[in-house]
Amino acid sequence: MDKINRAAEVLSRYLLAKHLIKKRAVEDRFFNPSALVPAIRRGERVFCHFEIRIDPEMPNVITEDGQDGDLFEAIINGRNDVLDIDPGELNKWRECVLRRGIPPRCRTECPPARLARRLLRSSATSGLPELLNLRSLA
Repeated sequence: MDKINRAAEVLSRYLLAKHLIKKRAVEDRFFNPSALVPAIRRGERVFCHFEIRIDPEMPNVITEDGQDGDLFEAIINGRNDVLDIDPGELNKWRECVLRRGIPPRCRTECPPARLARRLLRSSATSGLPELLNLRSLA
């Protein structure tokens, strides 16, 4: 996988974590890595209203999250002391974002059913095979 595609996947999975852990609104297009590839290929390195910076050359891709520095520190820099999340669950999120692992189930509320279906449809290419507990969706 080339660095641009990998950067798109890491950014997409990081935004999924941001959406589910921090309850942040994220544009639907950011959940689809293939939608991010053209922008990254054109040289775009700042996303989500100038909050998230990436560098495809860096090992963890995400270099800054101006809105949720604690999430950045926890997932990208590996700190367990900055979020009120069980360390085991946090490790699963790190595995999801950085190594294409399966994300933990939704902690409290799941995203809307339409978004969940979109995420599941793109799971073959994004490495997110079992995103959500669909029984919890209304």
